Amino acid sequence: MASKNPRRNGGRRSKWAAAALIGIGLLVTGGGYAGATAAMAASDSSSTTSTLTVEDGKKLFQANCATCHGLNLEGTNDGPSLYGVGELSVEFQVATGRMPLQMQGPQAPQKPVQFTQEQIEAMAAWVQSEAPGPTYPESEVLDGEGDVSHGAEEVVRQVRPMRGHEVDGLHRA
Repeated sequence: MASKNPRRNGGRRSKWAAAALIGIGLLVTGGGYAGATAAMAASDSSSTTSTLTVEDGKKLFQANCATCHGLNLEGTNDGPSLYGVGELSVEFQVATGRMPLQMQGPQAPQKPVQFTQEQIEAMAAWVQSEAPGPTYPESEVLDGEGDVSHGAEEVVRQVRPMRGHEVDGLHRA
């Protein structure tokens, strides 16, 4: 008895059937994965806030700054020591794009910033914890309620230890 449906060699009905089935399978799998990934990302970003720690700052520093400034802030032939520079200097240099340097030169040129403010503050906090120096001003200094007439007294108070001798008002000793 002969079959009423003649089959081609190999038992397939069409040479494109296998390719069509694979394509449909890939589309369904890819679409499902994309939908699941988008749903997870939407739920994660709304509930999670990231706060970087001093330890994160250390890791960022070691990955991006230690080549020139040393793993322990000691400096190298390519960059100065950061002992005593404090978080204020690090924040300024990194937030203005001056650091990390692209190449050595007499002045660090300003360029686009490479880190988020949170990353910059984490690196600055680590430098401050390892080699303290100037820190962010207290809120009462920045509140706009200062008294200019007492400014000279504050300058004298801050300059006296740096200069190693007495400074009073307009007269230098």
